[in-house]
Amino acid sequence: MSFRIRTIPISTLAIDDENANCGTARGREMLGESLRKCGAGRSVLVDRQGRVIAGNKTLEAARAIGIKSTAVIETDGSSLVAVQRGDLDLRRDERASATSRREG
Repeated sequence: MSFRIRTIPISTLAIDDENANCGTARGREMLGESLRKCGAGRSVLVDRQGRVIAGNKTLEAARAIGIKSTAVIETDGSSLVAVQRGDLDLRRDERASATSRREG
């Protein structure tokens, strides 16, 4: 499988209006805080039209703190997509180990 990677404005992604996860104020606050402190590290799943299948609350939090773009990796689902942060080293950076502990 070959991958197509492109960067698009985050505003072009569409929240799922029928998302069952209503979220909580505390959850939104925690997502925003994590993004501000550690930056983005998780992906959201979108369909071919850019509609969010999974990660609606993450997308909302990213928009709320001012993230303007997103990297889109087109795949057919046969490969796991890993987000590699070139600015983090789990054995040397406190931010990386703090993120690891939060993620579980």
